[in-house]
Amino acid sequence: MMAAEVACPDCGEAVAVPSHARSGDLLDCPHCAGHTLRLACPDGRWSATLADQVSCPSCYQLLTLPAGARVGDTVECCGQRYRLTFDYGAFTAEAAEEPKEGCMSRDRWLALGLVSTVLACVACLTPVLALALGAIGLGAWTGRLDTVLVLLFGGFAALAAYRYWSRRRRPS
Repeated sequence: MMAAEVACPDCGEAVAVPSHARSGDLLDCPHCAGHTLRLACPDGRWSATLADQVSCPSCYQLLTLPAGARVGDTVECCGQRYRLTFDYGAFTAEAAEEPKEGCMSRDRWLALGLVSTVLACVACLTPVLALALGAIGLGAWTGRLDTVLVLLFGGFAALAAYRYWSRRRRPS
């Protein structure tokens, strides 16, 4: 009886399939440097595809990804969790930052709302704005400053409140 063989999808050389192999098993190609093949036998004939691999950013160990791995999936090595990304035609592993309990991560819209609310509030209380507008030739606008600043204050305060409450309601 002839031993089963598959062709390596990268180099095209024949690779012997062990007699105890099952569909989904991994097999190293002896002709390629570090390529791992994923075996499949859907219709009684063996075939092989290249298994996706990624190196651990901490220990540089080569990890073979499960079939169907996608961007955003996580892998574990060295007691740490890494998130998969896809750069330059290959998977890469980046440290997955876990949100800390009770700590708000950076939210640029929330920061914009808070900072702009404070600036609009300070502008309402400062007569320097009227002097500054007069100095640059926009003194006619000083009669309408109260309307504009109150609307800006309300809009930015609403933005800050919306982002704050939407982050608190987000499921963990």
